[in-house]
Amino acid sequence: MEAELVEVFRLASKAADAAAVNGKGGGADEEGRCIDALQRLKSFPVTTQVLVSTQVGKGLRRLTKHPRKKIQAFASDLIQQWKQIVMEESKGCKRNASVDNHECAKTGENKVENSSSFQSEAKKRKTEPNGTPDSEKLSPNPAQPVSAMVAKYDDLMRDRARELLFEALSRVSGEASNDIIDEVNACDPSSIAVSVESTLFQNWGCMNGTHKMKYRSIMFNIKDPNNPDFRRKPLLGHVEPERLLNMTTEEMASNERQLRNQQIKERALSRCELGTAPEAMMDQLNRG
Repeated sequence: MEAELVEVFRLASKAADAAAVNGKGGGADEEGRCIDALQRLKSFPVTTQVLVSTQVGKGLRRLTKHPRKKIQAFASDLIQQWKQIVMEESKGCKRNASVDNHECAKTGENKVENSSSFQSEAKKRKTEPNGTPDSEKLSPNPAQPVSAMVAKYDDLMRDRARELLFEALSRVSGEASNDIIDEVNACDPSSIAVSVESTLFQNWGCMNGTHKMKYRSIMFNIKDPNNPDFRRKPLLGHVEPERLLNMTTEEMASNERQLRNQQIKERALSRCELGTAPEAMMDQLNRG
């Protein structure tokens, strides 16, 4: 979300600069593009942490002094909206800290329950319903093209999505540690790829449709060489296909990246409790 926020602001800033250069005699199109981008920014669910990390508040402050009155008004309105968010988060920081601790305790309990569930599921997968042993299940074969290993739908885009998913899921066996290798080998990357693609298509339509950015986010993370953790989860059933529909970029990140993000949040929360982060953000929005 942060990358998209920064990109939309960049478009707004670029259009605002072009509108200023054209002066009163022109620039209506650039002004319209700037306002459209600012309206998109208003719909973003920003937080104090996002504003601090992206620094868009400081850049937006510059637009409140733009020569075009409409741009000034939209930018000022957005500044006020973000100030309100910062103030509300500042008031709720301590309350949220106690809630987070409670949620962490619940998450620990759920992990214990899920662990037993996943182990039971892995044992069930050892043998297919028709009695096919693991050694005869579909697996990557260098002499056989990937397209021949995945169930076809006679739709080029859907077939391509299944192939990409299959290629990524098939890499898990080469990345797995010894303590989970048996569980990984008990899984069928072909059937999981088909299941994931079918779920995505039923909810989002084709890869090149209106939800193509959501597809790209999942495909990027599941193929990322530095993110074996996410790739492993749908294969082992730790993340069901339906869960992928609502996962954020942060949730799809590797375990290492999630740990770093959590540490950043904890530091931000600590500053928040001391009153430093919101004050710094408010100062940024006020001074520009």
